[in-house]
Amino acid sequence: MARLLILRGMMLVSFALLIVYALSQPGQQINQPVLFGLFLCALGFSLPVISALRKKRRIQSHQMLFQIALDIALLSALLFYTGGSTNPLISLLLLPVLVAGLTLSRQQAWGIAVLTILVYTLLMRFHLPLFSLHQEGMISHEFKLHLLGMWLTFVLSIILLISVIVRMSEQRRERERQLAEWQQRSLRERAMLALGAQAASDAHALGTPLNTLLLLTEEMQNPQPDPDKTDHLKQMQQQLLHCRDVLNRLSQRARALSSSGTQPTSIAELFETAVAQWRNLRPGIRVHLNYPDQTVPMVLTDPMLEQSLFILLDNAADAGASEVTIKLSWDDVHITLALYDNGKGFIDSLLEILGSEPITTKDNGKGLGLYLVRFIMEQMHGTVQFSNQPKGGAQVILHWPITFSEVGLS
Repeated sequence: MARLLILRGMMLVSFALLIVYALSQPGQQINQPVLFGLFLCALGFSLPVISALRKKRRIQSHQMLFQIALDIALLSALLFYTGGSTNPLISLLLLPVLVAGLTLSRQQAWGIAVLTILVYTLLMRFHLPLFSLHQEGMISHEFKLHLLGMWLTFVLSIILLISVIVRMSEQRRERERQLAEWQQRSLRERAMLALGAQAASDAHALGTPLNTLLLLTEEMQNPQPDPDKTDHLKQMQQQLLHCRDVLNRLSQRARALSSSGTQPTSIAELFETAVAQWRNLRPGIRVHLNYPDQTVPMVLTDPMLEQSLFILLDNAADAGASEVTIKLSWDDVHITLALYDNGKGFIDSLLEILGSEPITTKDNGKGLGLYLVRFIMEQMHGTVQFSNQPKGGAQVILHWPITFSEVGLS
């Protein structure tokens, strides 16, 4: 529709310049009130188009067809009052045909082409002269032959234009359809990949409570009297509840990934919810989430992002951290999540290979946590950096393109 407005503006400016020139010449026969009314009609026709563009509404095919037909009618009226086929601006009739070929279906575009040829043909016989020199009987045989040649050239130009442009437009629409199908297929594959990453991460998360349960059951099997048996039972119950929550979360993610109606949420709300869920599992650790007070990107709820944060928070807690600070920031291109803790930090000799392969420094650990984080960032076309803070504690920075899952701004 923007192209339609631009071409309509070019058409009106061209006629305005022609009319100004004609008024400066002797012998002009221009009906100024009628032409002024036609210009007002053109502005009135443009108002719905401007409104649709401002509200970013999608224009339907029949609406575009109606607007192009209005342009042809308006242009025909302007040409009728300014010399018809003798008007040097008669070739402007090609512009609506060009827009029709780019935006309409093959049948509609050919319909516009036939209508335009019919209008041109009628304007050769029916029009009001622009100058007195063009009165019937004062036009030379050579000039009539020239007008006939212009008509023939116009018809051939329209046939060639529609044949080429319509084919190009159909090919473009077919590529767009194939691209949309590929994107949908890619989203489904990514959803299954996210489910696999979620399953691996939850299996990793189940390791700690299961090891705790194993130790507690071994202690309870000790024949010596244990005054702390009640406390051990409470710990076992907490760990079992945690295992159940992990499995429930995995089941919920699977249902969410298999459904097609994922709701967008702000990136800040996404991580606030994830932090709140993690606090319920580790209430003894203080977690602070900071982000700027500015327009917040809206993204599709992504379990991989949440799971990356869970893994990093779990690692910080296992490293003895009592406080974790998360700084969330963004610009027009990327989103950055930086996590700082006051724990033991990473082993310096392992910094270069962290995340590139499963590595663990824990008893009975699997080493999948940081490996999964790097894998998730790679799938999101992002990066992850592991380092130690100068005053102690670990520092992890996640950086990924905002266009990977952006749906708007809040």
